[in-house]
Amino acid sequence: MKLTLVRVDESPQNEAIEIDGLPAVIGSSSDARIRLDDHGVCSFHCSITRHQDNVIVRDLGSRQGTFLNGYRVRESVLRHGDRVAVGGSQFRAQFPG
Repeated sequence: MKLTLVRVDESPQNEAIEIDGLPAVIGSSSDARIRLDDHGVCSFHCSITRHQDNVIVRDLGSRQGTFLNGYRVRESVLRHGDRVAVGGSQFRAQFPG
């Protein structure tokens, strides 16, 4: 399953992160698959996994929390167009098709 996280915050970098294959951990650690050098991002902040036909975003006990469409979540299904906030970074989820 392919997923693209398109940065939508006010960062000068309007980047898109393509994730081909899950699981993926987002964090500030060099061991995180998706590394964000951003204040408020923990070493291993959240994960994106697949469970049956769903893609799941799961907070990994971060101090700042993981937000989906403005709501702090512990675990939630991620859908096309959802906004994910990790620290000061905000992304829109895009699934092909």
